[in-house]
Amino acid sequence: MCTDLRRDYPVYTRPAQTFFKHIASLGLQTQEFLARFPDDAAKDARLTNSKRLKLLTLRTSWDSLHEYVGAVLDADTLHLPGPLLTLFETLLRPIMADDDADGTNGNGDQSGATEGGQLQAKTAKYEFAVFHTNQANYLQVPSSIARDVANDIALLIGGKSFPPDLGLVGIPYSSCNGLFLNCLIPHELGHIVYQETELGEQIENSVDNLLEKMQNEIDPTARNLSWCREKLIAWGEEMFCDLFAICLIGPAYSFAFSELMAASHIVGQEPGSPKEFFDFASHHPAGAFRFRVHAALLVNLGWWDTISDWTSAPIEVLRTRTDLRLYDLGLDALPPEGVQQNPLIDCFSEVCNWLIDFVISAIPTDNALIQSFNDQSPTISQYLKRAVVPSSIVLKQKGVVYPGPIVILNSTFRFYLEELPELIRSVEGDIKDDVESRSKYSMRLELWALKGIEDSRLLAYQEKWPSYPNPK
Repeated sequence: MCTDLRRDYPVYTRPAQTFFKHIASLGLQTQEFLARFPDDAAKDARLTNSKRLKLLTLRTSWDSLHEYVGAVLDADTLHLPGPLLTLFETLLRPIMADDDADGTNGNGDQSGATEGGQLQAKTAKYEFAVFHTNQANYLQVPSSIARDVANDIALLIGGKSFPPDLGLVGIPYSSCNGLFLNCLIPHELGHIVYQETELGEQIENSVDNLLEKMQNEIDPTARNLSWCREKLIAWGEEMFCDLFAICLIGPAYSFAFSELMAASHIVGQEPGSPKEFFDFASHHPAGAFRFRVHAALLVNLGWWDTISDWTSAPIEVLRTRTDLRLYDLGLDALPPEGVQQNPLIDCFSEVCNWLIDFVISAIPTDNALIQSFNDQSPTISQYLKRAVVPSSIVLKQKGVVYPGPIVILNSTFRFYLEELPELIRSVEGDIKDDVESRSKYSMRLELWALKGIEDSRLLAYQEKWPSYPNPK
C-alpha cells in the first residue's frame, strides 16, 4: 500500500505521501538487512544472543510503527477537511521555520504570508500528516514516538532517518470531514511547537522558577518537588496548547473545546459541580480552569469585547469561569504526603498568568483581524442564511470583499451557535429545532464554510495578479 501511490483513488496529502515513502523505503531496507542477516549472524557464535535481541527489537519496532501506517492510509483526502488542514499548515509553518539571516526561504525569495501578513515564513518546510483514530478525543503523536521508533529501525539496519520536518496528528473517524470539532487540531499542533521549538524549554524554565517560590509551602523533599514539577509541566503544556490554538484561529478553538467537553451542562450549576469538571487530572488541568484562562487570553487579545454579548452556551461558560474561585478546584487523586493541594493550584495559576503574556509575545497575531471580523461577520451571516458560500461578499462601504479564512471560520461558528435556526427557517419555512434538523444543516454549514476557506486562498492570490488592458 505504501509503495503504490499512483492510484486514482484514494488520494493522499503531500505530508502523508512523504510518510508513506519513508515507510516504504525503510521497509525495503529492512528486507535487504534481513536477507543478509543469516550469513552475518553465523560469523561469530558468541554474538548469537545480541543478534537475537536485535531481531526482537526490529520486530517490536515495526509492530509499533504499523499502528500508525494503517491509520494514515485510512485518512485519504476524501476523509479529511482538506481546506482546513491547509490553513492550519500555512499558519504553523512560519512558527516552525528556521531563522535564516536574510529572512528568505534559502533561494533568495520571500515565502508566503498568512492572513494579515503577520506571519512571514522563512524556511517554512514543516508539514504534518493526519491519521484517523477510533478515540473520541484528538491526538498528537509526540515526535519522540513515531520518529524515534522509525529511527531505531534505521539505526539497526543502516537506513535513512525519519524526515525531521514531518509531524503526525490524529483526528477521530467521526470528525473526518467536519469543520467545528476540527478546530481542535491547532491544540495538537501546539504540542508540536512545544516539543520541536525552544518555547517548550522556556516554559519549563518558568515553571522551575515559580516552583522555587512555593518550596516553603510543601515538604521540600526531592520526591515531592519532582512530583509537583511533573504535574505543573504536564498541565503547563496543555495550557500552552490551548492558548496557542486561540492565538492561531481565535475563539473558534474555545467554542470547539466547549462542544467536545459538553461544557454547557455546567451552566447554572453550583460552583465545583460537576466534580470532574473542576478536578485536575494527572496530565490535564481542570476543564473549568482552562475556560478561565481562555477568557483571560480573549480579553487580552481584544476578542472578548466582540463576543461577550453573544447568548450561546459557550460564551456563558467563558463568562461564568472568569470569576472562578480557585478553592472550588481539586485534584482527582491525592498528592503525596507533604504536598498541599491549594498551594500547588495557586502556583499553576501563576504559571498561566505568565503563559498568557508569553504566548501573546511568542505567537504573532493579526491586530486587524478582529476589526475585519466585526465588519464582515454580519454580512457573512446573511449569506449563510441564504445558503450562499461566503467566498466573496459585498459591503456597503467597501464593495466586494474577500473574507480571510480565520474570519470565515469564526463567523461560521458564530452563525452555528447563534443563528442556525434562521437557516432552518429559510429552507424549511418554519423552525424545526430538533436534533435531526440541526445535524443536517450543521453539516451543510460546515461544507459551505470549508468551501469558503478554500476559495479565500485562491481569491487572495487573485488580488495580487496584475491586470492587463484588453487587447484592441
